[in-house]
Amino acid sequence: MLLNEIEKSPTSAFDYLERQINDGSKSGFTDVHNTSTQTNPFYSDGYHIMKLVSKKNNIECFGIPNRDNNLFGNDESIFIHPDWLLPQNNGIISKAGKVEESLWVIPTSSSRTVHVDGSGVYIKLHYPGVIGRLNHKLGFQELISGIEITSILEEAHHNNKLPAYFGYMPESYGRLLRDGQNEIGYIIRELPETIKDYYLVPGFSLFSSDRNVPDAPQLLKQILERSNSPIEFFFEEICFKLIDIFFWCAFEEGLIPEMHSQNVVFAFNKEWKVEKIVLRDFESIDKDISIRCKLGKHTNFEEYPYKCILSDDKNYLKRHSFMYDHKLGEYLLDPLIGCAAPLLHINTIDTRRKLKNYVREVYGNTIKNFFPPDGCWYKYPNIEIDRSTNERPFISMGSALYR
Repeated sequence: MLLNEIEKSPTSAFDYLERQINDGSKSGFTDVHNTSTQTNPFYSDGYHIMKLVSKKNNIECFGIPNRDNNLFGNDESIFIHPDWLLPQNNGIISKAGKVEESLWVIPTSSSRTVHVDGSGVYIKLHYPGVIGRLNHKLGFQELISGIEITSILEEAHHNNKLPAYFGYMPESYGRLLRDGQNEIGYIIRELPETIKDYYLVPGFSLFSSDRNVPDAPQLLKQILERSNSPIEFFFEEICFKLIDIFFWCAFEEGLIPEMHSQNVVFAFNKEWKVEKIVLRDFESIDKDISIRCKLGKHTNFEEYPYKCILSDDKNYLKRHSFMYDHKLGEYLLDPLIGCAAPLLHINTIDTRRKLKNYVREVYGNTIKNFFPPDGCWYKYPNIEIDRSTNERPFISMGSALYR
C-alpha cells in the first residue's frame, strides 16, 4: 500500500492495514493457532458476529457506553464470536440461550477484536480457544480490568496529566454472561474523536510487507522519505516517544503497558508527522501496586490479583523487563530499527546505543531499582503460555539492549 492510498480513504485503509500489512507475531504462533478461515483477518474481509439472547437473567452490564446504546441491543444479550458455533464449542452456547445473527464486522489483527463496519466502535470478544500462544477468554477479570485502566487514563486526561502525544482507545463498557462455571463476555473499545481524522497505522504495519503487493515499499520507508529530517524524525518522533510513553505510564500511574506492535497505533497528520501514539487493549496492562502506593494512587482493583504485581513478588523486576525489553524492545523497536536502518544509513548497534543513552540520560536514577540488578533482559521461551497461573517461565537473554 502506498501513502496516497491511505490519504484517499483513511478508514478503509486502517481496516486493510490491520489485516493485510501484517507479518504476524514474531513468535510464529499466529500461523499455528488462529480463528476459523471465515473469520481469520488474513483471509476474511468481514462477517456477521452473533448475538446470544439469554432467558436466565444472568447477563451483567459494566461501565457506561459512550456510543448509541441501540448498537448493543437489550441488556439480556451479548455478542459472541461465530466460532462458538463450531461443533467442538457449541455445547455451552446451545444451553445458554438463543443465538441470532448480528452486526457486520471487519476483523482486526487480534482476530477476536472486530470493527463494527461504518462506526468508531470495536468489540473485543471472548474466544473459545487459543489464538497465537494464549487462550483468549474474556471473563469478569479481563473485562473489568479494561474498564478500570480506562478510568485511570480518563482521570489523567481530564486533569491534563497526559503527554500531548499520548492517545488511547478507551474500553468503557462491557457485558458478561455467567452460566454456572462459565463466564463469556465482551468489551467495547472506541476510536476517540481526537484521533479519528488522522491517518492511523498499527505499529506492525510500519515495517510489515503488504500480503497482496509484497514488492510495495514498507510504510515506514515511505514516511521517512517524505521527511526533511528523517533521522531526527525517526528518533525523536517515534523511538523516543515510545520510550517516554512506557515510562510515563510506569512512573506517573503505576501502569506497566504491553507496548508490542499490535497494541500501539500511530496517528499521523496530513504531513505524515506523528500527532499521537495511541495505546489499545488495556486488559494486558500490569497494575504495579507497589508503585501506585508510593504515588498515593488507589489500589483497590476489583479484579485483584489479576494482572497486579507487587515488589515482593518473585519475578517483580523481571516482569518490568519483560514488558519493556521484550514487548516494546524486541517486538516493536527492533523491527522499526531493522526497517529504517538501511534507508537512514545507520546500523543496529549504534541505534540501540543511542536509545540506551537516551534512557540513561532521561531516566537513569528513576529506573535504578526498576529492572533486574544483573543488567539482563527477560522474556518467555517460545512456548504456549498457561494464563490460569501467574507463574511465568522467564529466561535471561543477556545484557539489556535499550537501557
